[in-house]
Amino acid sequence: MSRSLTTLEFSAMVQQYQSLVYTVCHQLVPDVGDAQDLTQETFLAAWRAIDRCPPGFEKQWLARIAAKEAGIEGLDDLLKGPTAITFVKGDFIEAAKTLRDFAKTNKALVISGGYADGTVYDGEGATKLADMMSRPQLLSKFAGDLKATTAKAAYLFVAVPTKAVRTIDALREKQEKAA
Repeated sequence: MSRSLTTLEFSAMVQQYQSLVYTVCHQLVPDVGDAQDLTQETFLAAWRAIDRCPPGFEKQWLARIAAKEAGIEGLDDLLKGPTAITFVKGDFIEAAKTLRDFAKTNKALVISGGYADGTVYDGEGATKLADMMSRPQLLSKFAGDLKATTAKAAYLFVAVPTKAVRTIDALREKQEKAA
């Protein structure tokens, strides 16, 4: 369904959603100035395409425009209908695990996809992210593996001279017995 808004109605929509659009833009481009520019470009693009704004889904529509203006493709299907957007600073795997676990107990939450590190994931891909080890888990595993490898190396470094000393002692004892 398409619609037409007056300049006053569009201005009210900008007032209502400018903070949300800026937040989305700032998550897509970390520089404050670039995020402000992207916010303006988003609303300019929205004004040009206002007839394609689905009534009741302005937030999703504006988020789709912001993503496109930021050069991110593939989010259109994820930002249709009722939508929740989660922004994460740091390890997005932990966030995916938390959302997956929350969705298990709250059937109303359906994870339809995600975007992380420049990649758009469908629902299955986003769920698979939650099954991966988080950064702290990977670092811990790496540290354990490194410690085990170091212990093995230390054992080998000590074993060769120890074995050589035992061999020399055995040869010396053999020569003493032979003499």
